[in-house]
Amino acid sequence: MASTSGQIRSTKTYLWYLQDVLGTGATSTVYKGRHKKTGELVAAKAFNSMSFMRPQSVQQREFDVLLKLSHRNIVKLFDIEQDQISKNPVIIMELCTGGSLYNLLDDPRNSYGLEEEEFKRALGDVCAGMKHLRDLDIVHRDIKPGNIMIVTDDCGDTVYKLADFGAARELQDDENFMSLYGTEEYLHPDLYERAVLRQPTGKTFSARIDLWSIGVTFYHVATGVLPFRPYGGRRNRETMFQITTKKKSGVISGVQKDSMNGPIEWSSELPNTCRLSCGLKILLTKILRGLLECNPEKMWTFNRFFDEVQSLLAMKAVDVFHASQSECLKIYVEPRGTLAEFQEAVAEQTGMQASAQGLVWDQDCFVPDASLKCESYPETSPQSPLILLELGRNDFPPVSMPSQPKLPKMTSTYDLDKDFSMSKMCVAVLYYKLAWLKTLTYMQELMTTVSKAIVSVLKAEIKQLDYHCMKLRSSIVEVDTRLLSIEKTLPSPLVSSAVFSRMPLSSVLCTRLQDHQDKVTLLRQKSARMFDEYDRTKNLLQTLWKDIIDGDLLTAKWKPAEKPCHTCVKRFAYFTEDASKIYVQFKKDKQKKHLSYNEEQIHKMDKEKLSLKSTQAISMCQSHCEMVWKKIHGELGEWYKFAYQVRAQISSVDKTLSQLVPNYQTLLQEVHMLDQAVQPPVMEFEDTLQDSLLSLSTTPKVPRSTANKFTNTDQLPPPSGPVPSSPNLVHEVDAMDIASLSDQLASLPIDSNGCILVPRELKELLEAWERDIDQTNEELERGLQKMPLPFANKSSAGLPTNSSNYWTLYGNGQQLPGDGVNQFGSQSPSAKIASDTSPRPPREGACGDLLADPLGRLRYMPEPSQRLSDEATPQFNGGEPATGSFQFMPEPSQRLLLEGSGQFSIRAPVSTEYKFMPEPSQRLSNEGASQFSSPSPQMANGQLH
Repeated sequence: MASTSGQIRSTKTYLWYLQDVLGTGATSTVYKGRHKKTGELVAAKAFNSMSFMRPQSVQQREFDVLLKLSHRNIVKLFDIEQDQISKNPVIIMELCTGGSLYNLLDDPRNSYGLEEEEFKRALGDVCAGMKHLRDLDIVHRDIKPGNIMIVTDDCGDTVYKLADFGAARELQDDENFMSLYGTEEYLHPDLYERAVLRQPTGKTFSARIDLWSIGVTFYHVATGVLPFRPYGGRRNRETMFQITTKKKSGVISGVQKDSMNGPIEWSSELPNTCRLSCGLKILLTKILRGLLECNPEKMWTFNRFFDEVQSLLAMKAVDVFHASQSECLKIYVEPRGTLAEFQEAVAEQTGMQASAQGLVWDQDCFVPDASLKCESYPETSPQSPLILLELGRNDFPPVSMPSQPKLPKMTSTYDLDKDFSMSKMCVAVLYYKLAWLKTLTYMQELMTTVSKAIVSVLKAEIKQLDYHCMKLRSSIVEVDTRLLSIEKTLPSPLVSSAVFSRMPLSSVLCTRLQDHQDKVTLLRQKSARMFDEYDRTKNLLQTLWKDIIDGDLLTAKWKPAEKPCHTCVKRFAYFTEDASKIYVQFKKDKQKKHLSYNEEQIHKMDKEKLSLKSTQAISMCQSHCEMVWKKIHGELGEWYKFAYQVRAQISSVDKTLSQLVPNYQTLLQEVHMLDQAVQPPVMEFEDTLQDSLLSLSTTPKVPRSTANKFTNTDQLPPPSGPVPSSPNLVHEVDAMDIASLSDQLASLPIDSNGCILVPRELKELLEAWERDIDQTNEELERGLQKMPLPFANKSSAGLPTNSSNYWTLYGNGQQLPGDGVNQFGSQSPSAKIASDTSPRPPREGACGDLLADPLGRLRYMPEPSQRLSDEATPQFNGGEPATGSFQFMPEPSQRLLLEGSGQFSIRAPVSTEYKFMPEPSQRLSNEGASQFSSPSPQMANGQLH
């Protein structure tokens, strides 16, 4: 560039080339200049001759305003110097290399408004700059995109700055002015009437006229178009005035499309082609309605505007992918807001009630605490959003295409102005579609993310339920074990009937024990029903575990037929860049106004190429990319139906377990209370049993007469010969069936062969006893813990007797081996044996006492045979008896066997063998050789001979 004096101008410190024009206004031109010493780039605003038609005070007012301002969002003033040639003042300001906001909107990329983050940045910067002006009581009076400059700071961030304060002046909130300034499309209706229509109204204007201009500006920034557009633009100014003054409150746009006299389309919402998210549209629309209000009483104040903008910018934006609609959302919530407010914002955009909203984040359910503030929610992005699912719905409706701009109609005529406008619209549509195509690709990938997230959630739920199921199993075992302990603590009906038949005054105690027995039965039935329900639930849970976790069935079922259209995005971006080059060339052709023949032919070929390529790109997007998106969404819907069925099964398991857990807790509490209630009557019963046994040894036996209650005969044969007796040594056992059987048998007459016939009542008692054993066997077969054999826990001092010696079968106070210790507070029993040195007469009609043999081991085994065996061969030398063990032994004969032989230092049978055989004959056999010595047995070395 030549550096002649005619081409370069300067002040004392700065210089600029006249060709480096940055912008031209009504009264001045702005040039790109430099500092003479440092070379720093600046903007030099030189005034033209029109500026001198203004009063000197007006020009000085602009200088005074600029000298007062100092803010990040206001163009910085460096100096005011004189042009060395014209001596006119020159304002030296910071250079805004990004151009103006109008230049940004003029780019086809932004023909439908700025993208969301950039829009919020512009809104925040302009609001901050305006607040600084109002703090200094300054009104701008010419706010528009052309007077908002763009700068890139040292961090690479874009900063928007207010500029051009030629119309600015100081003005208090309660002051008015009458002078006319501004650009007509952005003027308040009252100013428009005076300044543009030239109609004298006598009205004055306040500082709030800047709010109208801000509203028009940011509608333009958000949508790429002006809010009030009459047909023909500035040529139809009367309609423009009618649009701005006749609109209803809350209306933010009015457009006349068809003709000068055509109808006006009013709208209180931003257009569908606006690139802002639905969440931001809702918030911005509220602000625009307050700003674009011609009624002074309804128009917002500056403070209201500043507060609303600051609130919007402070909000947390949460990216959400609405899976069933395949839609990307941005939910704006207050940082201090709660879950309820977040759900309300979701419902506002989706129509989905809070109870139906299911959120997933990072492959896990997102269920924040109701009191958790939204500022603590995870940081999301369009590529990594929260996933929104509609609970209770198992189908995905078909997706619907959002409203999108269409390609302009191509004309065959050659017209540089129209071709430029057409190319700009065409490129704008392509950039809009490119952004949409990128969103489609994100959504296609997010559908796979949705399937993975659902699988992860379902697997986690199954594992969680399995954990609770295992915990519930421990409660089940505890209930059954405690019930079993209570059952063994309570005497059986056979024992009770035998004891209380001799103690008729204990009927109350009998009733109490029977009530407890009935309660145990009811609790057993209740536990069995609950266990059946638990078992069914556990089986269903095991099936889910096998299919979903081990087999990974859901992951295997998700196989979309198509892949995301990354290649299509690249191709479309290439078409768009190619079209953008044609647009740039058409802009140059328009500036030339006339082309040579060759240039004209190239222009026509480029026009045809633009039309063809644009059509192909849009067709590719519609026929392939959008169809792939719809297809994948449909496949996800079908897959989701299957996943929903799995979820329903999981919910069923969850519901059942949720009921079983408290039910088992209640049942366990009932069992615990029963266990506590059982202890007193059982202890009382033991005392009664002791009295009954002692009375048995002294009460003479009543001979049985003939009766029809015997099983196989009508008359009992009389006994023949003397009946030997045995010592009345008592082996106390809590399972008193043996004692009762002994008492019953001892009281029956016996024939010469040592055999008796069993009465029917005794047969029924024995059958009842066998049924009890069968029930216990079934419980053990269900896998419960090994059953302990409980015994009455009575100290030796509790047995009144003439004997001076007492022995405990396992030693004094020693606990039973193995399972001798009962759980849940039940006492550990000890079997006792007493020896009396004084001889006793034989009992009439009996040859022995089943409990009279103190030297035995009881074995009890849960098999169908239910045979009880007592085998031991201990020797007594006046010391402790040999130890023994108690077990359950399975034999098929169902016999009660007591076998033993012992040597005593007192009169006693040497060997006896009793067998009970519940066969059809129901006969009791006493087989054995009872050998008795003289009244004084021969002793040698303390041993019986």
